[in-house]
Amino acid sequence: MHENASDKNMQALSRDDFSFATELPRMSEQNGTFLMIKSWIRQSVVNMKKISCAPFRKTIIVAGLGRCGTTLLFESLSYHLRIQPGRLHIVRLDDHIDEGLYYTPDTIDRGFDSLEYERLRGQFKRGHVYKSHDFPPEYLPRHVKVIYLFGNPVEIVLSAKSLDNDQLHGVDSRFTILDLHIRNLRGDFAEKGSLFEKDVLRLKDNFDLWMKNHSFPVMAVRYEALWDRLEDIRKFTGCRKLILPPYSPRKDRTISYDEKTLKSLTTVYQTLSRKIKDMSDVTVFE
Repeated sequence: MHENASDKNMQALSRDDFSFATELPRMSEQNGTFLMIKSWIRQSVVNMKKISCAPFRKTIIVAGLGRCGTTLLFESLSYHLRIQPGRLHIVRLDDHIDEGLYYTPDTIDRGFDSLEYERLRGQFKRGHVYKSHDFPPEYLPRHVKVIYLFGNPVEIVLSAKSLDNDQLHGVDSRFTILDLHIRNLRGDFAEKGSLFEKDVLRLKDNFDLWMKNHSFPVMAVRYEALWDRLEDIRKFTGCRKLILPPYSPRKDRTISYDEKTLKSLTTVYQTLSRKIKDMSDVTVFE
């Protein structure tokens, strides 16, 4: 059984940080969440008397199914290592760029296609944190470790669906954040209309490919266990002063859908849901 939100918050924070954190308004899962996370972490770092992560010689990749804490952990690690996150930290993990990802009238003009990304690919710089929803590569340098986050696939899809309400900007304004999210997971966003009838996000492929031994260390962590197992994450990453924003339970999005739709979605992810339910909260693959 998981502890309640208050207990999780207490474990995630140092005594000096807790009085500040309790004054924060409750974080939602809407657009303001990321800004709230950034603001909270910045202020917490200022409040902390000493950050002892530097010099940090490892490279950490935060991977996962998406919509299950990857951004939260990525931002937390980035700010505590004093690294400014940017979209180019969202990477493809293999050594090539698929031809299908180059510019076409239907391609999202984002980091994977740019010349700047081509110069950065394969450069897993020491002391940096990267975020990815990609499949695992065959090889990573010795100084790279991966934290893989997973969670309930039905909740993940319902959360991802809400991203279709937000347009991208500039040359990408004809696309939504959901389009980009599907693409980051190596799915086909042209099929997003079937999000509840088939595994458009390719969550099963992603999970199955990561949940095995690799040539590099991987720590798989359930979203809800992030706070309870924070000390394990600190030891694995080497960031001994890592803290997280206060725990916030997921918003219940099922109330927005009828029984038939939810039954279809549950059927699509029945096997994967069982696998994830049977997984330990934390598993290390080496």
